[in-house]
Amino acid sequence: MVRTLTLPGGRMMEHKPAHPERTAYRNGRGLLNFDVEIREWTSAGAMQTTIRMQDRGDPNSYRWKPWPTQP
Repeated sequence: MVRTLTLPGGRMMEHKPAHPERTAYRNGRGLLNFDVEIREWTSAGAMQTTIRMQDRGDPNSYRWKPWPTQP
């Protein structure tokens, strides 16, 4: 089951996903929408497939990006 969460943009870095390897985020839609949508997929492969498929389409800012990992 895919889990989706919407947070204000400033709280994104406070969120600690349970499975960062299969978590992605994207910016909210709209002119003054500063929310961030966070989604946890059932597997890392499913997340990567979604990201590859969207990369073949038209470019826009409403795209899934892998969760930023800290070194």
